[in-house]
Amino acid sequence: MHSTRQTDVCVAIDFGTTFTGVAWMVPTGPGSGIQVLPGDPVAQKFPTILAKHEPGKWGSDCQNMYEEDKWRAFKIYLDQAQLRKAHECGVSWAPDSADRALRIAKDYLGHLYDHICRHLSASAFTFDQFEINPFSHKSWGDCKIDFIFSVPTTWDWGQRATFRDIVNKAGFGRERNHQIILGLTEAEAASVYALCTRKDGSFNKNDIILSIDMGGGTTDIAFVEVEALNPHKIKLVQQVKGVDSGSMWIDKDFERFAADELGGSQNAQLNRISHEMSQGNPFQREKLRLGVPERELERFFDSQFNKIAICTDDALNDFWDGVQKRVDHVVLSGGLGGSKYMLTELKDWISKKGPRWVNGATVHVCPGPQLAVVYGLLLNRLQNILRTRISRVNIGVVEKEDNETLPPGTEIHWLLRRGQKRTTGQEFSKTLVKSINYKGNKLWNMEVFRSDNDSRYLPNTTGDGVESIGVLSVEFTGRLRKRNMFMTTKVPYKVSLHIDAVGDYRVEISGDHVNSSTHLHPIQVLSPNRIISSPIYNPITIIEINGQR
Repeated sequence: MHSTRQTDVCVAIDFGTTFTGVAWMVPTGPGSGIQVLPGDPVAQKFPTILAKHEPGKWGSDCQNMYEEDKWRAFKIYLDQAQLRKAHECGVSWAPDSADRALRIAKDYLGHLYDHICRHLSASAFTFDQFEINPFSHKSWGDCKIDFIFSVPTTWDWGQRATFRDIVNKAGFGRERNHQIILGLTEAEAASVYALCTRKDGSFNKNDIILSIDMGGGTTDIAFVEVEALNPHKIKLVQQVKGVDSGSMWIDKDFERFAADELGGSQNAQLNRISHEMSQGNPFQREKLRLGVPERELERFFDSQFNKIAICTDDALNDFWDGVQKRVDHVVLSGGLGGSKYMLTELKDWISKKGPRWVNGATVHVCPGPQLAVVYGLLLNRLQNILRTRISRVNIGVVEKEDNETLPPGTEIHWLLRRGQKRTTGQEFSKTLVKSINYKGNKLWNMEVFRSDNDSRYLPNTTGDGVESIGVLSVEFTGRLRKRNMFMTTKVPYKVSLHIDAVGDYRVEISGDHVNSSTHLHPIQVLSPNRIISSPIYNPITIIEINGQR
């Protein structure tokens, strides 16, 4: 990691189910202006599409291809539960295996990386009358570049680790001066952008903002509180939530409707035509422009809105149970968040059907809602606006002898608990004591565990619901005083969990004459049916637990 380095360029990437947004900035430049990497002329983003049989074709190059010749919506199938559901339902366009879904995502992101490299290397960074081009005196590999990715709320720790591995293999981690950062969720990033762009006094200190990012495949929800306005600071006050709902599902409903209207729901050729209609530019443009869709289309929107309303209602009830505050603002973002119909329905729901603590909230739509996430990612990287986060995972440690296999029921020392608030740079630590005989082994291991369990039901011992994610070696280098063969020396040492500015975790050991080897095997992060290796970072970092927030 390069936690104290001077970054030359920051690139934000919102890898979406239907479109992928990219924006960049020079953080030290005059004005630190944000530039959007041009993509689709309608969405200003890159279609998340990959050709099946023509290597090198991706994004807009695939728009006029037959649907059976291209991969779409493959991001949602990085979630293996979604892939299994698709196979059970007979979804023909789903990848045939989890490995295939990973390869498709890697190939698409590889093309995106190459495009970013070509575009930025050839660009002059112009702000006012100043021209700053980091590449004028540095090569692409020598430039210190942060690639900041948004992450869906619905992804758990293992899925985030899987995604980081894919991004790395796609090329974003190829150069030693390039850094991959799994940043905010979509809703968190949108709330940052909304706060920074409203200059009319809409927001006040201590206001509560409910941020709803309606994307292509998922909708993310976050609650933040305004801590300060100059400079902007917000804090997360409730664990983020998400639901599998978005514009892609409207497309699928329209596709089924078109097939039935054509009288060919069992006809392969007519099914292809209906699929082409659902993905064509005319329908995609009108889907967001319509203030009140025709009655036939209205039910497609209503189906998704109802799912979002249920998730929002649940989140609002949890929010009230936790903090008992009213919501002052609701901020909409994402491609579907720009729909006039969805805005009208949400306003009506908030004022008439939602819980009373949201009834009087003001509803805002982010300027350029499709790009709110990439703007928010960059603004937060530049200004550290969202400082207080809420842990979504429990992390603990167990001391053990070298090569010892821990029996179930071994006590775990939890350093961080799910639901616990934390700020950038905060340390969570425990002091442990190792007893060593005069002629005993001065080496031992520290095993790191994680659990997704609610902290109220967190087990205190190893077993079900607890997963090992890494082992580090510890050595006492001091002298042991000879007393007698039955006496032991008590060696105190501290185990610390650090969370840096980019949201990565690391575990360190410290103490008098206590050293930790950095030459360890890669951490094995277990996710369903897959093992991923993450590198160990030198010189101080012992274990990096990447991307979990």
